[in-house]
Amino acid sequence: MAPQLPWSQSLLAQMAAAGEGAEGPVEYGHPQVVSRSATRAVVRSCLHDQEVVISLADGQPVAGPAGQVAYELFESTMVRTDSGWKLEAQTIGVGRCRGT
Repeated sequence: MAPQLPWSQSLLAQMAAAGEGAEGPVEYGHPQVVSRSATRAVVRSCLHDQEVVISLADGQPVAGPAGQVAYELFESTMVRTDSGWKLEAQTIGVGRCRGT
């Protein structure tokens, strides 16, 4: 769960406090394992993030990157636990990949 769940909960709380929401789909691309050991793996994927942050007052996209569609390079470090693979860390590079 951690660190992704607490980060997501915090982001949603901040958006709600600011009177913001989000709409639009996310296409997750084709994730690829770029390195792997018995206990750790790194997965990369180029996402087409069409989900934009909007003002709930008028339904318009907010100013800046959060209100724009983007291609994002996700790199996720996964760690094997007794209950399966879990997200350990993740980086997001906005504009660092292109759609295919």
